[in-house]
Amino acid sequence: MAGFGSLCCQFQLLAFQWGPIEFHTKFELNTDGFLGLTNSSLPAFEVFRCVVLNAEVTADVDQDTIDQVYHAVKARCPMRALFESAGVRIEGVWKKKVAVVENE
Repeated sequence: MAGFGSLCCQFQLLAFQWGPIEFHTKFELNTDGFLGLTNSSLPAFEVFRCVVLNAEVTADVDQDTIDQVYHAVKARCPMRALFESAGVRIEGVWKKKVAVVENE
């Protein structure tokens, strides 16, 4: 998403080591207008009923720090602002990725 640039900037400002961020995105869509089931196009909030953007962050910080970065990025993300101004519900959680320990 466009907010990724803001994300990188926020991580640099906080000056900690971070690794990959896995984004998981889901959309709840109404395709009636696209499929021609309505006589006119639909406003954005009726097409995109909900956008969910979850992320798993690999970083050497606690969850509180990840939450601070998440809120800073939310405030600066142009795509989020576009959806919000159109009345689209946006949900999501960023959490620290749990390390998987493999048995040897």
